[in-house]
Parts: sequence; structure tokens; C-alpha cells
Amino acid sequence: MGVYAGTDLVDKISAATVALNDQDYLPVMLLSLPDRIPDRSAFALGADTSVNPGEAVAAQVKVLAAAGCRICGIACNTFHLDAMYQHVRQVDDVDLVSIVDATCLVLESNASDVGAVAVLGTRGTMNLGLYESRLRDLGVPTVPVPTTVADKVSEAIRAVPNGLKIQALRPSREAVENVVQAVEGCREVGADTVVLGCTELPFVLRDETARRRLAMTGLKIVDPAQLLARELVRRFAPSKLAAGSWHVALD
Repeated sequence: MGVYAGTDLVDKISAATVALNDQDYLPVMLLSLPDRIPDRSAFALGADTSVNPGEAVAAQVKVLAAAGCRICGIACNTFHLDAMYQHVRQVDDVDLVSIVDATCLVLESNASDVGAVAVLGTRGTMNLGLYESRLRDLGVPTVPVPTTVADKVSEAIRAVPNGLKIQALRPSREAVENVVQAVEGCREVGADTVVLGCTELPFVLRDETARRRLAMTGLKIVDPAQLLARELVRRFAPSKLAAGSWHVALD
């Protein structure tokens, strides 16, 4: 739900679509009204509960439904915490696709290769176990993320002026270093797979040095937005879903 996350999801929908010309691509509507949606982590952690972001997002989903949208995905992991997400579940006439469900079900179906999972994300996502509770229900083992690792992730996302919320398209050296060190920290506590559970985190993969260093960890890296995009294509036009992997190709 960050401004770059929405356009990134649209790009990933196109990349997941088999197309030979413009007309083969799927019709997509993107509605981005960031000024109307309060901070999701602040609400989730109780720092600012004056307005539930779920109400604002539900209003936007209704606008999309009225415009003809029938399948909808939301490009924000933290928003899928039930206190917020329950509001969009109540919107009629739209098939809602959860980024968390899309990711967790893929990990379950590839469990033998996935191993133990560590999840990186916003404070809200990590502190409240958004992914971990769902993965455990599906029988996928998870490992706790140390506080030192969580601190690096938070710095990578929110630091001013070098955080990914501000510099997503050209990640700063500081953000890249924090994310790489966070992933390395996950390896040290026994993770085999790391979920980049904030839609800003995968932007570091645009950096060649980051990709090389992440590849050296030997861990599988998962981009939930990529898996959400693939599920949206599958729901809308299964015959147009391009071949793809459950994890990011780093080489």
C-alpha cells in the first residue's frame, strides 16, 4: 500500500502473464490514494487507533468494484492483520485475494524444499505473527526473528531519508546493507527460507550487489507480491499464467 508497492504489483501481474501483444495482457485497475489511508503498523501496534485503515481501504475496494473490478489484491502485508482486513472482507461483488494466503499456500505445497521459514516485515507484521500463525496452521515450521534483525528491517523500511519507503526504485546503500544483514541473521537462527513480508523489501533485489550477497547465503528468498500477482492471474485467466518459481531467482 506504499505508493511504489501498487505499481510494483501491476508490473508483476504483467510479468506473470503469457502475452504476445498488448491485447493479450489482463485488464488491470490500480487505485492509489495514500493520503486517505492511515499508517497500518501504527494502528496494528496500538500507537494510533483513532482511525482503522481497514475502513478507508474498504471504501476504495468498493470504488473498484463499482468500476467493474471482480478480483482484488491489496499490496500491503501488514494490512492483512484481521483487525483491518476484516473490513474489506465485507465488500460484496469482489473476489478478494490475500497476499498472506497466496504466499502461505505456495509454501505449504513446496514444504519439502521450503524447510524452516523466517519472516521479515514491518513491526506490525513481525510482532503480531501475521505469517507465522498461518504457516503453523499449515504445518510449515517457522523460526523466530531476533530483535537485532527486526531492528535492521525496520531501519531499512522507514529510515529518513534512506529507507525504502522513500527510496524504493533506487535503494540506498544503507537499506540494502540492512536487508542483507537481516537475511544473514535469519540464516544464523536456522532459517532455510526467508519471506520478505513487506512490499518495500523486495525492492532491494533491484541492486546487483544485494542479489549476489543474498544468493551467497544459500537461502530461498520469497517475494509475497510476486506470489500474489501469480494468484491474481491464475484466478482471472489460468491459461495465461506464465511458468514461475515459488522463490526469487537471484542469479
